[in-house]
Amino acid sequence: MGIAAVLGTVLAWAVAAPAGAAPPAITRCSELAADGRVEGIDLGSHLWVDVDCHLTDVVVRGTVYSYEGATLTSERVRVHEGLYLRGDAQLRDTVVGWVSLDPPANLSAESSTVRGSVVGRAGIVSLRYARVSGDYDVTTSDIARLQSTTVAGSTTSRGGRLVVHDSTFLGTLHSIGNGDVLVCRAAVLGDLRVEALTDYARLGVEGRQFCRSEIRGSVILEDNPHSIDLGPLFIDGDLVCTGNTGPRGITGLREVWLFGIAVGQCRP
Repeated sequence: MGIAAVLGTVLAWAVAAPAGAAPPAITRCSELAADGRVEGIDLGSHLWVDVDCHLTDVVVRGTVYSYEGATLTSERVRVHEGLYLRGDAQLRDTVVGWVSLDPPANLSAESSTVRGSVVGRAGIVSLRYARVSGDYDVTTSDIARLQSTTVAGSTTSRGGRLVVHDSTFLGTLHSIGNGDVLVCRAAVLGDLRVEALTDYARLGVEGRQFCRSEIRGSVILEDNPHSIDLGPLFIDGDLVCTGNTGPRGITGLREVWLFGIAVGQCRP
C-alpha cells in the first residue's frame, strides 16, 4: 500500500481528534534504520512498517501500520495506540492498545498484552501466554490457536480451525462456522457455544491427554452438520443440543458433569 493510502488512514484520526489537536506524524521504519532494525528509541509518532521491521526496546506513541509485503517483529515494545495489520507480525513481550486485522494478515503474539480488542480477518492467529483485555472477534482462513491465553471480554471465532489449550475466557467462547474445533483444559466463565461447524469438534477431549474443561455458563451445540466428541466437561449451566446432524452425533455424554439440565438431543 502506498504512502497516500497510509496518510488517508491517519487523516481519519484527525477527524476524530479533539479540535486543535494535530495527529502525530508518520515515520517509516526504513527512515529509522536502513536495515529495519530499530532499538532503544521513544518514537513520538505513528510508525509505518514499509520494510521488514525489527523493533527491540521501543516505545511507539502512535499507531503501528504494517502492510502486505513487510514483516513486523517486536520484542519488549510498547505501542500506546494500536496495531493495524495487513502483513505478518510476530510480537513478543509487547503491549499494544488494540489490534485490527485485514487479509492477508498473520499474527503471532507471545507473552504479550492487548489492552483493548483484537478484531478483523486473518490467515493465522496464534496467541501464546497472551492477554486480551477486550474482546476477541476474528475470522481466520487457516487457524486460530490460543494457548495459555486469557481473554477478558467475549471471544468469537469464525472460519478456519479453532484450537484452544490451557486458556481462560472471562466472557463467552463462541465458535461460528469454524473448521474442526478443539477445546482442551479451558476455563470459560460465560457460555461455550459451537454452531455451524464445517468439520468435527472435540470439547474436553484430545486423544489420551487430560483435557478437562470448566464452563461456568451453559454449553450450546447448535446446527452442526458434523460430529461432536465430548470429554470431561464440568458445566455449571445447561447442556443445550439442537439441530446437530453429524454422522456420529454427539458422543461422550457420560463424561460430562452437568449441574444444570440437558436439553434437546443431549437429554439422557
